Amino acid sequence: MMKRTFLTAVVLTFLLVPGRLFAQGAGGGGDKILGLPIIECTISSSADQLFFEGNDYNPNRITVTVTVENIGETGSSPADTAVARGLSVSVTQDTRFIIVDGLSIRPIVNPVVGGDSLRYGESASVTFEFEVASPRSSDGIDVISAVVISQNANHTTCDQDIWVEHEYYPDYQIDCQAEFQQIIWDENIDDYSPNPFTISVDVTNIGDGASDSTLVVYIGTPDVSLYEADEEEKFLDVLQPSETKSVSFQLRPVRRNNDTTVNVCFQVRGIGGYKRKYYIDSCCVAVFIPAAKQPVYELTCSIDSNGVPVDFISFIDHKYTPDPFEYNVTVTNTGTALGKDVKAKILLPPSINLAPGETDTEKSLGDIPTGQTRTVSWLLSPTRLFERDTLCVNVRVYDAFSNQATCEDCVIVDSIRRAIFDVTCACPDTIYADQQQGVYTNSPFDVFFTVSNVGSDYADSLCATILIQNPILKTVTGFSPVQCKAALVGTDSLSTNNTFQFTWPLEAFATAVGQTVRIKFTAKALNAEPVDCVCEVYVQRLDAPNLDVTCETVPIDSLHFDPETGGYTPPFITMRVRAVNIGGGIARNVKGTLSIPARMILQTGETPEQNFPRDLGPNDTAWVEWHLIPVKRTDFGSIANFCVEVTAENVVERPVVCCPVFVPALPNTAALAIPRNGVGYTNQTILVPIFIDDPQDKDIKKFEMEIYYNFNEDILTKVRTRMPFDVLEFNEVILTNSLTGNWSIVSQSRNPANDQLNFTIESTVPLAYPANVPDANIPPLVWLSFRAAYGPPSTTPFEDYRNDYILRSPILWPEKLLIEERIRINDGSIFPRVTPGEVMVSGDCLRPLMASPDYVLYNKPNPFNPSTTIEYAVPVDEHVKITVFDALGREVKVLVDGFTQAGSHQVLFEAKGLTTGIYFYRMETPNFSTMRKMVVAK
Repeated sequence: MMKRTFLTAVVLTFLLVPGRLFAQGAGGGGDKILGLPIIECTISSSADQLFFEGNDYNPNRITVTVTVENIGETGSSPADTAVARGLSVSVTQDTRFIIVDGLSIRPIVNPVVGGDSLRYGESASVTFEFEVASPRSSDGIDVISAVVISQNANHTTCDQDIWVEHEYYPDYQIDCQAEFQQIIWDENIDDYSPNPFTISVDVTNIGDGASDSTLVVYIGTPDVSLYEADEEEKFLDVLQPSETKSVSFQLRPVRRNNDTTVNVCFQVRGIGGYKRKYYIDSCCVAVFIPAAKQPVYELTCSIDSNGVPVDFISFIDHKYTPDPFEYNVTVTNTGTALGKDVKAKILLPPSINLAPGETDTEKSLGDIPTGQTRTVSWLLSPTRLFERDTLCVNVRVYDAFSNQATCEDCVIVDSIRRAIFDVTCACPDTIYADQQQGVYTNSPFDVFFTVSNVGSDYADSLCATILIQNPILKTVTGFSPVQCKAALVGTDSLSTNNTFQFTWPLEAFATAVGQTVRIKFTAKALNAEPVDCVCEVYVQRLDAPNLDVTCETVPIDSLHFDPETGGYTPPFITMRVRAVNIGGGIARNVKGTLSIPARMILQTGETPEQNFPRDLGPNDTAWVEWHLIPVKRTDFGSIANFCVEVTAENVVERPVVCCPVFVPALPNTAALAIPRNGVGYTNQTILVPIFIDDPQDKDIKKFEMEIYYNFNEDILTKVRTRMPFDVLEFNEVILTNSLTGNWSIVSQSRNPANDQLNFTIESTVPLAYPANVPDANIPPLVWLSFRAAYGPPSTTPFEDYRNDYILRSPILWPEKLLIEERIRINDGSIFPRVTPGEVMVSGDCLRPLMASPDYVLYNKPNPFNPSTTIEYAVPVDEHVKITVFDALGREVKVLVDGFTQAGSHQVLFEAKGLTTGIYFYRMETPNFSTMRKMVVAK
């Protein structure tokens, strides 16, 4: 400071005289000496405090104004003070602030008269605009200084204090951690474990400013690669002061041959502080990577026979020797790791095959530890070579991790001696047509192929082939185009200088234009080249057969519901196909093939393909027919389309003809049956049961019935006539001991005029069979109580009948067309299938035969499909007849009819071909008669 003061004093002394002289001259006062000008400066700023906000100062610029005034020499009068000239202001530029436009020296401009001079008492100002050049690291005061320079006055200075807040910027604390104990080489997976491995990076902002656009970047190293599914850069976005964010990287160790420790490094980059500068820091983790281990396979291959090396396979006595031979492979693991799941695969050249018994070209050697050896071998056989050749066999050994090695060994295989064929063939020149008969007169005919062996060895497995290059000539059915000598005479070879002849019978088919047909024969053997021979046959014109096909069905358009059986009427569909030969020639082996529609079954014994009864000559007609049983359907009706394709072996066209038949849906049904074995005598009460088939899932809750008695019905015409006298009198409907025991009788009535019975019963609970009761013991639906009136009154001419005769009264349902209307189940939602019954009444002298405890009759199982066993017993030796009837009383089959010894017996009843429903079987002897019910359930 003293030095500076001294220099200033010198300068002022030096300038004093010239200044004073200048001042005098300027005053123009002659010899009068004027006072010296004295300048004074003041400085002010637009802001005296700068605050750091975000990434900048506020305000980010300040304006500094320097004011200069000529105050004259102390004690001088204004008139005596000189003018201060050449005035300029210089501001100091330190490291904190910088002048925006870069001009640190500015001249004073007199605001009144202009110029850079100030007279006594005048003042002028100069402004500068500053911005912060570098931020502060701590809060503090910075000084802006101004120096006023004049040509004739002493310099002066002035200062302005500015308070500047420190810069807020981020500072990173990084922690890199390995998320694993150690990396090892795992021989079981042939890889490092863990792989990939994880490094976590925790980044904490320990600064007082936020870090924006923060990234963590993996800095690669040759010994470690980034995991394929990971990213090299991880975006942390904004990191506030004291905030910590974490990311992790997955990396893969690169296989290497030695142990090493590598530094895995990561760099953190962010933006913050004054003017958004980049801030960078990093961290590293030392990772030990062991050497990778790998198996190495050393192979030795050799071709041997019984332990003796083989380098030549000779052909001796029509066979190779040795055959088979061994191919041996020795595998040694000379590497540093376990060989996992090692396999050996042999690669064979085209002329060497696996020997019989060898099935796998690939064999397993299992695991091979380091330093150990495994062996594997194959039995091989050469195929026939016509030229000597060197054949090489390769083996590839590989493990579960695709480590592999190969080896090869070769052998010379001798050629075989070969057969050489010389062939001739013979065919007829012409096949002659008889237009009137529609046939070829010399067809079928024979063709001949003669093969001679003129080679040096026998022909092995000699075969010949015929190729006919036009379909109007064919081999006769049963003769193959390929014939082999072995199949014809038992031996397959043809010795040298020997001959063999093949023969084929051919037949001609009609052609609209005469044609020449080329026939090619070929001889082949395992040890000979194929040789061909060709001959030509001219086939004259013969009109070809042409089939016109039509069809018809019975019924013509649709099936119908049969209320008696609950099935269809008619019970099957007959499909008939007519074929007419409207062309020339004979259509041979004419067949029809039926496409069976869905829900149709062919009648037993029939097949979809049927032959017409004969070959069809010109204008000849023939029929075939099929019988198809419709499967009962209750869901919907549909059209069954019956299509038949008609073919003939000498007709190219294959016409198809179709006939539709509508098959309706069947209603839900319930079978009601009255037995025909009701018996009684005069004045006796007879209980006649009405049976019903299993009502399960039918939800039956109501019956409305109409029944007739004392009527006769013609079996053929179904015409009913009133009996001349009453056999039965109706009493009442009885529900006791029946399936409807808990039901209510809504109404019951009898019309005496026509012996018509009507009754209605109902329940809130659906009808059901009792549980765990044998079918033979199932009670009836209801009981009808009658009194046996037995014929005419005693005053009539028929009185003799009352004692000496037996009368029968059918128990009838309404006529067929009225059944649905008058027998209503669940108000008509279920269709009734009814079977009438019969009651037999005797006079006083004759009594109907009744069952006794000594007679037994039942069947099991019941219901059944397809068969049941009927067991019966008689107390004495007598004639027994057992007959099966359907629900309509029609005889189905007689099972027993002959003399039977006393005791128990049984007979099997087969229901194949019968429809589902109720059937009855009756046992009759001279002293006994009874009937039982059984159900076929399919």
